[in-house]
Amino acid sequence: MKRIESIADFNAELFIKKHFSNLNDKDNVVRAMRNSVKETITRALEAYDMARVKQ
Repeated sequence: MKRIESIADFNAELFIKKHFSNLNDKDNVVRAMRNSVKETITRALEAYDMARVKQ
């Protein structure tokens, strides 16, 4: 689980920096977007891990 969280953190940061680099990093909207991206990546990685284990 810790591996998934670190991957999600890293990729969420990359996504925000690439697509929203002109926004203030401390802005609440940027924080909300980062959390949303992180949750989406986490869910996708967890689903991938579960599917891989079932095979």
